[in-house]
Amino acid sequence: MSRPAGRWYGRRRGGVRILTTNDFVGSFHPQATSYGALPGARALQATVDALREEAGGGLWIDTGDLAQGSALGALSDGAWPFVALRELSIDAAVVGNHELDWGVPHLRRWGAELPF
Repeated sequence: MSRPAGRWYGRRRGGVRILTTNDFVGSFHPQATSYGALPGARALQATVDALREEAGGGLWIDTGDLAQGSALGALSDGAWPFVALRELSIDAAVVGNHELDWGVPHLRRWGAELPF
């Protein structure tokens, strides 16, 4: 008997909870939007911490457009978002198209600053 997709059935022996984010675009500070508000990095980290605690662990994997696309990047030629990302407990990330906004050498240089 198969289980419906998208439903959490509790902790299984040897199972791992994977937490994913995408299109964070360096939104470190809370900001108003046309549809409400982005809570910012502090709230995102608190949510990930709570989910990890509930599950007894978990991996945080970002699936792209993590660092670039915000004013923070634009004001620093794309450097500050990478520096700020060191404060989040991300385990792994995939490069999105916006990580290439300043080119591959920039991504390699600033990506080397990250612990993941």
